Amino acid sequence: MLCGVPQSNGNAGTDRDDHGMPSSHAQFILFLSVYLCVALVLVFEIGKKPLGRLLVLGSLAMAAIVSWSRTYLGYHTLPQVAVGAATGAAMALFWFFLVVPSTFLQVFIYPFLS
Repeated sequence: MLCGVPQSNGNAGTDRDDHGMPSSHAQFILFLSVYLCVALVLVFEIGKKPLGRLLVLGSLAMAAIVSWSRTYLGYHTLPQVAVGAATGAAMALFWFFLVVPSTFLQVFIYPFLS
């Protein structure tokens, strides 16, 4: 039934044919991946175990594949994906250290005090 409904173009009325800046897919997947990696390594401390390394590498590989696919499929340019990835990674670090303040102190403050 919905096959006959015309799809709306998010860029209608403009001369743009891309999907915007930054890539929200790259932003989301990098947020998820970086947050997971930081939590696994700093909080759960399983980054040193084989399973932890596999989870970290798998998460980063997933982020790389999703980000690459956005440019490969022609939905975004490389700068759009790079800005989305950088924004997602930065927000993941910001949110992690906001939610887990003791980790921020352990990683960035205490080593310089002792």
